[in-house]
Amino acid sequence: MSAVAHEPGLQKTAQPHDGAEREPRIPALDGVRGVAILLVLILHATKLQPQWWGDELLSRLAASGWCGVDLFFVLSGFLITGILYDSKGSSRYFRNFYMRRVLRIFPLYYGMLAFFFIALPLVHRAPQAVAGEEWWYWLYLSNYSIALRQGGFTHAELGVSWSLAIEEQFYIVWPAVVWLLGRAALLRLCIALVIAAVALRTTLVLAGAPGVVNYVLTPTRIDSLAIGAIGALLVRGPGGVAAARPVARLALWGGGTLVAAMLVYQGGHLYQNLWMTQTIGFTALAVFFGGAIVLAAGAKGGAAHWVLTSALLCTLGKFSYAIYLTHTPVIRGASWLYPAEKYPTLLGSQLPGQMLFYVLAIGACLGAGWLSWHVFEKHFLKLKRFFPRGQHAPAAAVQPAAATSWGSPG
Repeated sequence: MSAVAHEPGLQKTAQPHDGAEREPRIPALDGVRGVAILLVLILHATKLQPQWWGDELLSRLAASGWCGVDLFFVLSGFLITGILYDSKGSSRYFRNFYMRRVLRIFPLYYGMLAFFFIALPLVHRAPQAVAGEEWWYWLYLSNYSIALRQGGFTHAELGVSWSLAIEEQFYIVWPAVVWLLGRAALLRLCIALVIAAVALRTTLVLAGAPGVVNYVLTPTRIDSLAIGAIGALLVRGPGGVAAARPVARLALWGGGTLVAAMLVYQGGHLYQNLWMTQTIGFTALAVFFGGAIVLAAGAKGGAAHWVLTSALLCTLGKFSYAIYLTHTPVIRGASWLYPAEKYPTLLGSQLPGQMLFYVLAIGACLGAGWLSWHVFEKHFLKLKRFFPRGQHAPAAAVQPAAATSWGSPG
């Protein structure tokens, strides 16, 4: 996702979109997306076998990289709600939104499905094939398949699709919600969704449900998207970003304090299946990320802004959707070339070898993202010009160029 802005206070710059479109962007939000995908890559690229406390610390911190997906969720809620709110009342509101999402998300996703479910089985048995259950993936319902299996990520290479399924389900419903409700009603609804998600997760924990159920279901994760939406609505209120900034700081420090407390309690590792994380932890992370996103969108300088607008993070952010979809097989291939047992050691630590593998794996993932963008994705994005965004009034708008994001990623 990339960002455009028309609200005073949102820092924007006009950038070319490789021929797809030209639109003012918020570079810091590209950097936020870069942070999210980097967390996911570090999670899956950490292969060292801990030999001393430094190895163990890195391993524990890297294992918390799953929260990068949560950052994608919050960013998606922020960006998508902003786009929809700013285009309310415009002609072809629904058609243009859905077609722009289709052009961004479908080509690469369905291209991946066609490769793994149709092309690859013709020449080689697909790893962990899901014969007879492919329809979960074709319909963006793989998160429910995982929940029903209580942890069965049935296709290793497409396991990441659960988060894309959550975002796609959100995209289907949310345009009508934003169309029907005013800003105040939307804020109340978002707060209610946050409370409902926490209550549902707590109920499932008390009922003894497997942790993966809380982790992958849309109703249990809707609070992250709703908190992002709250941020988008706050910057569109009276006073704009300046008025939203104190609330964002409170969210940043309040949510950050809770997350830090969980890290200490869990020994330097955020376990996504622990009761604390499953009940209030996901929400605390979302509140922290929501505050950070609002502050990043309106930042005019400072160390954090400098980091977020760095070339590395913005580049990772730009290609994050393709990186997210392809990183599992790419990292698997990098591990085959450079397995953990071959990592050089220093004073008994595998950290030097792990650092080298990060460079290899993340570099390969970035290369795959770059190739996907230039050979495939950007040609579909050029068609967005036939489905322009509408503006019902001067307001802060944020335009996703890669979903996740991921918007999940992407």
